[in-house]
Amino acid sequence: EAQWEYAAKAGTTSLFWWGDDFDRKNLPANISDQSLVQWRADNFPRKQRKARWDDSFAFTSPVGHYPANPWGFYDMLGNVSEWCRDWQASYVAQQLTDPQGPAQGKNRVVRGGSWNAYPAFCRSSYRGSMRPDRASTAIGFRVVSEIK
Repeated sequence: EAQWEYAAKAGTTSLFWWGDDFDRKNLPANISDQSLVQWRADNFPRKQRKARWDDSFAFTSPVGHYPANPWGFYDMLGNVSEWCRDWQASYVAQQLTDPQGPAQGKNRVVRGGSWNAYPAFCRSSYRGSMRPDRASTAIGFRVVSEIK
C-alpha cells in the first residue's frame, strides 16, 4: 500500500499528482461524472445528483486516455480502484519508511478511486477496503515487478 501511494504521488505533496484543485474543464481522471449520472437516470427511476463535469465515459475509460503522472504511470487515480497487498488496518502514529500492513485481516486495501467515485475518493491518500473474496467492476489491479 505504501508503495502504491508513493507511485501515485510521483514525488508530489498535493492532494492529486497534478495539484490541489480538481479542474472540472480538463478532467485529468475518470471519475463519477455526468455520463454516469445520465446512465443511472436512464436505468433507475429515482432522482439523480448532477455532476459538474463530464468525460464522456459512463464506466471505465481506455488505459492511457488521461495524462500519465510525472513518473509515467497512467490511471493511478480514477478509472478503477486498485487492490493492494496489505490488509486494512489503522495507520500507526509515527512516520515509517515502507510500512507493511498486518499479516492477516478481513479486508484488503484498495486505493485510487474509480469511475464511480467522487474526487474526494480519488486522492492519492484516500484508502478504502474490501473483502478479497468479493468482486467489483470498479476495482482492478496493477501488475508490478520489483527492480533489482
